[in-house]
Amino acid sequence: MLDTAIVGGGLCGLAIAQGLAARGERFALFEARSRLGGRILSGDTATPGTPIDLGPTWYWPDSQPRITRLIADLGLENFAQQDADTVLHLKDPDAKPETLAPGPVHAGARRVSGGLGTLIDALAGRVAESDIHLGHVLMAVFDHGDHVELQFLRGYEPLVVRARSVVLALPPRLLEEQVAFSPALDAPLRQIL
Repeated sequence: MLDTAIVGGGLCGLAIAQGLAARGERFALFEARSRLGGRILSGDTATPGTPIDLGPTWYWPDSQPRITRLIADLGLENFAQQDADTVLHLKDPDAKPETLAPGPVHAGARRVSGGLGTLIDALAGRVAESDIHLGHVLMAVFDHGDHVELQFLRGYEPLVVRARSVVLALPPRLLEEQVAFSPALDAPLRQIL
């Protein structure tokens, strides 16, 4: 039996896995996709060495101290988002864009060199490959009091995992729509999800 099962291999799940690994705790991370990163995905462009972020792109040090600290702790290089003097704003897709007043519009935003995918790679690099399980779709969660039973589909094969605790690092909407819980979640919690 695992001490902790983490379901979701995005930024949150990986950050938790990295923390547990650093403390030497027994855990496993399960991700439904064939890749880590969740909503964070950096892709290649036609220009080698110039990745493009296909999900989140910026972070703001003044209002996001935790992600700022994580990026610094991982030793990732970052740079200020360039703010051009002229900014175009498209309000109506059938009209020409409007020119906004000159000045910065990104309010101190920064970017990670190499794209935010490097953040995912850095976190995953601190977790043993044997603790990461891709292609595991969570189907059901059973609370047995002293442990939790998770039912996954791995391809077409069912898999049961037992853990003393579980972290569900998934979008709440997906949990509510796609995962069966026993005992069932109460109506107010389902509404919040």
